[in-house]
Amino acid sequence: GNNIDDSRNIRFYIEQSLVDIISKSEINYTFMSKVYKCTLCEKNIGININTGDYTKKWSLDNWVNLCNKMLSLGYKLQVFSGISDSEIQESSKLVEILKQNNADNSNKIEFVKYECLAELMPNLLKLSSLVSVDSGLVHITSQLKVPVIGIYTVTSSVLWGGFQDFFYPVQSKHIYNCKNYNYLLGICKNKRELCEGVVSTNSDIPQIEIIGNLL
Repeated sequence: GNNIDDSRNIRFYIEQSLVDIISKSEINYTFMSKVYKCTLCEKNIGININTGDYTKKWSLDNWVNLCNKMLSLGYKLQVFSGISDSEIQESSKLVEILKQNNADNSNKIEFVKYECLAELMPNLLKLSSLVSVDSGLVHITSQLKVPVIGIYTVTSSVLWGGFQDFFYPVQSKHIYNCKNYNYLLGICKNKRELCEGVVSTNSDIPQIEIIGNLL
C-alpha cells in the first residue's frame, strides 16, 4: 500500500467517478480498490513533462488525457515550465490545451515558470504530490518528502527511482521484454532511439494506477 506521512491521517474512499473511469478503461490491469491516507489539502498536484532524454518522455496526448481526468476529480494542477525554450514551449502547449478543454476549471490550472532551484523549491514544497517522468525533479521532490508518482517509460524505476519512502513508480512493461535493455545501466539503450517495439505514445503506462496513487 501507499504509506504517506502519518500527519496525513484523514481517510477517504476512492471517488465513484474514479471507479467509473476504471470500469470504462481499455487498459487490461487489475486495480485493487483501497483506502488511502490523505488530507483535505491534498489536491495540489504538480505536473512535470520534461526530461533531459527525449526517449524518457510521455506523449502530450497521454498527459492531456491524464490531466483532464485529474481535473474532473477536483485536483488543482501546477504545470512546471522546464528550463530550455523547447521545454517551456511544450509545457505551455499542455497548459493551453488543458484550459481549452476545461474552461470551467481553468482557474485550477497554473503554469509555474522558474529559472533556478531557488525559484523552483518553494513551489515544490507547496505540492501534495508530483507526477513526473524520470527526471531530476523526481529526486529533488522526493528528497523534500513530497510524494512523487514517477512515470518510467524506458528506464528502471528500481535503479533510477526517487527517495523510497516518498516515491511511487508506474513502470512501462517494455523494459521487461526489451532486447536492448542494459541491466547495468537500467535503461533501454537503442542508440538513444525508441525501440521498434515501443509505441511512441507509451500506451502501456496505466493512467488509472497514476491517479490511484494520488488518492
